[in-house]
Amino acid sequence: LGSDVPFFLMLKPCYAEGRGEIMILLNEFNIDFDILIVNPNLHISTKWAFEKLNMTTENKDPVLRNYAKFQLENANSFVNDFEEIVFKKYVVLGEIKEELLKMGAVYSSMSGSGATMYGLFNKNNKSAITKCFNMYSAKKYFTYISEPRMAAV
Repeated sequence: LGSDVPFFLMLKPCYAEGRGEIMILLNEFNIDFDILIVNPNLHISTKWAFEKLNMTTENKDPVLRNYAKFQLENANSFVNDFEEIVFKKYVVLGEIKEELLKMGAVYSSMSGSGATMYGLFNKNNKSAITKCFNMYSAKKYFTYISEPRMAAV
């Protein structure tokens, strides 16, 4: 098992450090958007992604510690460093990100080292998220709509 497995067992929002084994519980973190999850049936080797990323903890400032809620005005801080290298090899993932944004997502990114992409949609924009869901489902991609719950204190 990977060292980030405890993160996924917490079932609460967390800020993870290290290899994912050091967690800070974020009791008040909320994402007030509907989320579309899309995976075009790809697998990306986490080992490959980390080798290509060539990053150490010394060269990255942990800015996400400072946020208790996702807000669009802070979206530039929510950057997935893997996207630049992964999108070069797996072009379809960058295309999905751009499509989600063009079709109404207010934010889109890759989850972890890939290959799952997600888009955040305003809760009052059910038609856009449904249109995207139908489009990616028709392509036989794994597609799921998640309506996040408020974080429990």
